[in-house]
Amino acid sequence: MAKNYWFAKHPEGKLLQGSVAVSDPASLANDDVIDVSITVAGAALGDFVLGSISIDPEDLSVSASVTAADTVTLTLSNSTGGAVDLGAFTAHALVVPNKTYYEA
Repeated sequence: MAKNYWFAKHPEGKLLQGSVAVSDPASLANDDVIDVSITVAGAALGDFVLGSISIDPEDLSVSASVTAADTVTLTLSNSTGGAVDLGAFTAHALVVPNKTYYEA
């Protein structure tokens, strides 16, 4: 029998979010990364994270994770074979607290 997993109807079920403006990111050479710290109140190690930026990432890989209490690190990785020069953008993080899931 399949198990049901609930999120929003759990009393503690909530999404956490945060964002930060990045006004002048450095040019990103091949095999280089940019880390952007985003404050997300309530985020904890082990939580699930979705990250995005407000512009075309130009074939960069975008990943995010909680790296400390209340802090999400969004990482842009370049493996395109050339340099990428991004314009200003806003980095966004959406955190699903791990404790919000329970089995029914």
